[in-house]
Amino acid sequence: MSSSPSTISPCPTCQGDPHVALTCSACRGAAVYLPSPDGSLMWPSRMDAATFRARHLRIRTHRIFHAVLALSAFACVVSLPVSLAWSGDWTSFASVSFWQAGHVQVMLWWLGWSLACFLIFRVRLFSDQPLPLPTWGRSKQAIDIMETRIRQKSVAPVLDVSLHVHASVWELLERAYDLAKQVERAEVQPIHLFAAALASSAGGVFLTRLGASFETIRPGLAMLIKRGETGTNPVLSHASRELLLQAYLDAREQHRRYVGVMEIFSQTFSVDEELQTMFDAAGYPPRQVERVAEWIRLQELLKEEHERFAMLAALKPSGIMNRTKTSAHTSLVNQLGDDLTLLAREGRLRPLIGRTRELAEVWRLFESGRPAVVLVGEAGVGKTALLEEIARRMVEEDVPSVLFDQRLVSVSIPRILSGGDVGEAMERLLTILNEVAASVI
Repeated sequence: MSSSPSTISPCPTCQGDPHVALTCSACRGAAVYLPSPDGSLMWPSRMDAATFRARHLRIRTHRIFHAVLALSAFACVVSLPVSLAWSGDWTSFASVSFWQAGHVQVMLWWLGWSLACFLIFRVRLFSDQPLPLPTWGRSKQAIDIMETRIRQKSVAPVLDVSLHVHASVWELLERAYDLAKQVERAEVQPIHLFAAALASSAGGVFLTRLGASFETIRPGLAMLIKRGETGTNPVLSHASRELLLQAYLDAREQHRRYVGVMEIFSQTFSVDEELQTMFDAAGYPPRQVERVAEWIRLQELLKEEHERFAMLAALKPSGIMNRTKTSAHTSLVNQLGDDLTLLAREGRLRPLIGRTRELAEVWRLFESGRPAVVLVGEAGVGKTALLEEIARRMVEEDVPSVLFDQRLVSVSIPRILSGGDVGEAMERLLTILNEVAASVI
């Protein structure tokens, strides 16, 4: 359910104390670091009411500025056709002298398109969307290269996890802060993050899937959120910072695009034994809770994987997917076979879930120089599903180099045997083998 634990490294100056870290010049409020293949993970210095107000103000300011830019660009662009329509002189529009005369409307027209280009740049640069995890959408080979470069650096780069969390997580953090302040706690503890996660849309789906109501667990949860020291201005606790960093590693291990609510939910539940006991006493064993959380995360992962696959598939050709061997004509293979890579590009093949070991074994055999791989097993064990996943990985180019720019074709034996005698079937089979041999030379 959670990733393997890593060792938290507190700041040597403030010793990871969340209160002292606010004024620490060494870590600038990060308090703790978590080593990872992507560098040293940290969480930003402050998380209080001023932080959330500043974030809302920044988002609102960007949106207003973008709206003003869009209106200005539209007004400048339409000023020229409106002016021409008002004068009725459309013939001058096609003359070179009209564009060289220095009319104000022409200048505004070009200014409008310049503003439109600047708007596109700003929307992409200052979007509300978080940054994807560095490993998202990358092949295993690309991830290995990235990790090797990071290991070779004398000082590990520092990665701000807050840049990679979904907007729903920021809403969760704000609710957790308000909850901790409401119950007068000195620190925002993991249990406050968990309670805030239950109040999110993902938490509502979880309770529905679990078959529980919030009223059932409210008494026990109310007791847990009052744990800890009292205070008026809560800060993010050491445990909560560690949980957020571990949630990043969990999301990375699960190949998620962002750190989402369910990563924080799962991490909190896995480390809080009193929380597990509370759910168990309410009639929901920990294993059942974990399975429901995993089901929700799987649905989110499938959606992200579909978006990622669609993005990568759009870069592949829509015809016969064999970009490096176009000189080899495979007419009979095309006639009697189904191009699985083309079907995968069109989104007609389902992704494979839970066969990582078998797929890794296939890659190992190809990388060892074997010319072919034979899959043996009873009907229904997943041989076809494994082949379809290989086709999907070929579209993504997340395969050994020997399979780059190649295609996976399923040849139908009934098609070979139909419409002729045994001799014609043998001739078709030999022709197919010759075409395949010619295409891989």
